[in-house]
Amino acid sequence: MLPTFLGIGAMKSGSSWVMNVIGTHPDILVVPWEMHFFNRSFEKGESWYREQFRRAEKDKRETPYAAVGEFTPVYLFYPEVPGRIAEMMPDVRLLLVLRDPVQRIYSEFRSWCRLNNRSDDFADYLTFETAAIERGYYSRQIRRYLDHFPKEAITCLCFEQVSKDPDFLKTQLSEFLGVDSGGFDIDPNMSRNATYRPRFPGVYSALVNTQKRLARAGVHNLPQAARAMGLHKIFRAGEEKRGFPPMTASDLSYLQGLYGDEANELYRTLGLDFSEWWKTSTGGSISGGHQDLGQTERKEARAE
Repeated sequence: MLPTFLGIGAMKSGSSWVMNVIGTHPDILVVPWEMHFFNRSFEKGESWYREQFRRAEKDKRETPYAAVGEFTPVYLFYPEVPGRIAEMMPDVRLLLVLRDPVQRIYSEFRSWCRLNNRSDDFADYLTFETAAIERGYYSRQIRRYLDHFPKEAITCLCFEQVSKDPDFLKTQLSEFLGVDSGGFDIDPNMSRNATYRPRFPGVYSALVNTQKRLARAGVHNLPQAARAMGLHKIFRAGEEKRGFPPMTASDLSYLQGLYGDEANELYRTLGLDFSEWWKTSTGGSISGGHQDLGQTERKEARAE
């Protein structure tokens, strides 16, 4: 089978949380791992891609699923991906979860620190991780998709909005996927993967790198097996309490200058309102005010 929908981004914007919510619906099959087919495994061909969805089925059904899909948040970023998707699945529906781009890049920085056991200043990170900055220009990336798909094929969710209004999220997903909204089960503790400083960081990094290599080889169940064995509790037990290098006022001002017009660009591109990013009450960063780091910490639980 081929998917009827794809979650294409954005990185560190809550797409994993939304994927888990979708996966609670009994009439939807969603692959529980990032497949990266269209950005790094495309040469394996369509038959290989179809097989991954068969492998993801836990039980054989007498009736077909109402919707089938996968989430790989980096699909939004790579220029070659939209054309590849359109060539194979011209009628597929595309789902985006977008987050205040300033908050998004700081979240990516925190994950980078954890995975690489680093404590660089955020400002230094911004100078050498130019791709991380580019990932926040959502409108540029979406326009590449609009070269291949009609605007109606793309549904965008604002993370700041859906994360505080579960009923609204259910309604949006129901309309997008064509299923009953009552089938979604949103657990308030679902997918709370907030970035933390792991115990034994060297061992942790080695395991993560091993998992990535195995995933590229087609082995995707290592994270689930590790969690079932309780290994995640070992790394969290006694985790370091020191925080991550902060976003300074200077960093915030710099990023506001870069992304200050992004919500307007999205309105011009898709006709959607992302003014939520200007509201300091939701932890927005493009308001000209100071970043509410306490509120950011609470939101990381879902966005990461």
